Amino acid sequence: MKALIVYYSHTGNTEEVSSVLEKCLCAKEVDCHRIRIVLQSEKNKHLFRKIIDALSRKVASIKKCPFDPGEYDFIFLGTPVWAAQPTPSVNAFLKDMPELHGQKVCPFVTMGSMGDKLTIATLRKKIEAKGGCFHAALSLKMDQGFRDEHVNSIEHFIETKVMANESMLH
Repeated sequence: MKALIVYYSHTGNTEEVSSVLEKCLCAKEVDCHRIRIVLQSEKNKHLFRKIIDALSRKVASIKKCPFDPGEYDFIFLGTPVWAAQPTPSVNAFLKDMPELHGQKVCPFVTMGSMGDKLTIATLRKKIEAKGGCFHAALSLKMDQGFRDEHVNSIEHFIETKVMANESMLH
């Protein structure tokens, strides 16, 4: 099985989750690749403005993340939750992403308190519009930063949602 992890991280929490996801998948002998979504420039560094952009469902200017979706069985897509929406960087990635051909996509979101359900619903709609198969989502509350309990949640997610059906491995 081959998996791609694509993520945007502002504070480092979503990046930490992507790293643990990668370690868990590699421990299951999954060929795993990780790509960070990078902004073209940081001309607007104020988080408040970025959150307003997320609420408005704006698309940021990002560096291209070229990949062939056909090479992957699973695509994991990570974003912080801003105003109950994906970040403008993730919106840009999804807009530019090549068509999917039934690949399983698992969004993962990090948040301070709430908004994960709306964010996941938005991601699901965009993933399915690109031809992807929404598989399962992981939501982690990070109000106190990344903790050991998050590692347990990620491991449980991989075990029960991703690796549970052996037919997914072929």
